[in-house]
Amino acid sequence: MMMPFGSVKHDKQSVINELDVHYYYGVPLFIASNECIGCLFIFNCHSAHLTEQAKLSIKFVVQLLESKMALADAHHVYHEALNFQSMIVSNSDNFIFVKNHKFEIIFANNAFLSLYPEAQRDKVIGYTTVEEYEPDQVELFLANDKTAFTQGVHKCLETIAFPNGEIRTVETTKTRFTHDEESFIVCICVDLTEQQHLVQQFEAKQNELSQFADLATHDMRKPLNNIHQLVDYIIEDNEMNFDNTTHSQLNEIQSRCRSMSTFLSDMYEYAQIGQEKVTATTFNPKSLVAEMAYLFDIPSTMRLTVSDIEVTLPQVPVKMILLQLLTNAVNHYGASTGTITVDVDIVKHGVTMRVTDSGQGMNDLLQKNAFVLFNHANRNKHVKGSGKGLPMVKKLIEQYRGKVTLTSRLNEGTAVTVFWPN
Repeated sequence: MMMPFGSVKHDKQSVINELDVHYYYGVPLFIASNECIGCLFIFNCHSAHLTEQAKLSIKFVVQLLESKMALADAHHVYHEALNFQSMIVSNSDNFIFVKNHKFEIIFANNAFLSLYPEAQRDKVIGYTTVEEYEPDQVELFLANDKTAFTQGVHKCLETIAFPNGEIRTVETTKTRFTHDEESFIVCICVDLTEQQHLVQQFEAKQNELSQFADLATHDMRKPLNNIHQLVDYIIEDNEMNFDNTTHSQLNEIQSRCRSMSTFLSDMYEYAQIGQEKVTATTFNPKSLVAEMAYLFDIPSTMRLTVSDIEVTLPQVPVKMILLQLLTNAVNHYGASTGTITVDVDIVKHGVTMRVTDSGQGMNDLLQKNAFVLFNHANRNKHVKGSGKGLPMVKKLIEQYRGKVTLTSRLNEGTAVTVFWPN
C-alpha cells in the first residue's frame, strides 16, 4: 500500500486500526530532486506472527523497490545531463560533427549544418559528403580522419572552402572514441577566421610602421647631418670673427640637430619592438648588468647593487629593459651620489625585476604620464633622453604578456617593477 502525503482517505476500507496492526515496514520515497513524495508502508493485520520467510520476502520487496527508485533517479539525472549537453552542442558556434568508421557523418550541430545550403542539408547526415569527389580528392579529404582513427587524435589548422561559398580558417581536433564496440571520431572545428584576419591586419600595420620609421629616420637624419656639418664649416671659416653670443647660438643649432637625430633613432628603435620573438636562456642578471654598465654611464660615486641569481628569460629583451631603467635611474637621480638597486626574484608564475633608486622621485603629473611616448611636457630640459624609456619598457614587456608598474615619492626615489611570466 503506497500512501502519498495528503491522499489518505478516511473510510472503513483504508483506515487500519492501530490495534489490529501486528507488523509493518515503512520506506520514504524520494525523486531525483531529493524531494520526499511519500512513504510505502506494508502492514500485517493478522494476529499471527509473521514467519521469517514472510519477513525476508518483505525486506526483499523493499530493497527491490529502493533499487528501482535509485535506478529511476539515475536515469532521470542521465537524461537531464544528456539534454543539457545536447543544448550546448546545438547552440555552440564551433562546428561539431561525428563520423563512423565508414566516414559517414552521423551527427552534426546547427553551426556545421549552416555551412551547407539548405537544399544540400538532407545530404549531410548519413553521408560522407565526398560521394561526388574524384578518388584522389577523396583520399586527400579523408586523410586527417584516417589519422584520427589510427592514432586516436589529430589536430591541425586548415583553410576550407565550404559548400555555402564561405572560406574559413579553422582549428580542427578529431578524437576517436568507442561506443558499443564500434569506433567513431568526434570533430570540433574552432573558427579562427576573424582572429586570423585581425592578426594579418596587425602584421600589416606593424610593417607599415616599421617602413615609415625607417623612411623617416633615413630621410630626416640626412638634412640634420648636413645642417650640423654646415655649422661646422661656418665656425671653422669664421671662428675669429664671431663673438661669444654667435658661438653659443651656433652650438645650440648643433645641439638641436643632435637631439633630433637621437629622437629619430629612438623612434625607429621603438617601432622595431615586437618584430621578432626571442627564445629564453638561463643567465645571471648581475653578470648581464656588469657587461653593459658602460652603456648607462653610472658615476663612480654612485653605488649599484644587483641580485646574484640564475633566471631563465629572453635575454635580449631583458637587457633592453634593464638598460632603459638603469639609464633613467642615473639620468633622473638628481645627484652624483646615491644608491640604485636591481632586485630579481623568482615568484609564482614568473620573475620580477625591480629597479629602485633613492633620487629625486616624481610628482603625480610625471607618474601619470610616465608611460606616454615622447611626452616632452613632463621632461626636465636639463635631463638627457627623448622620453622613450618607460614607454619602450612597457611595449617590450607586453610583447611577452608581462606588466610594468611604477611607484615614486617626490624627493624620496622611484621603483619600477617588471613582471616576466613563465
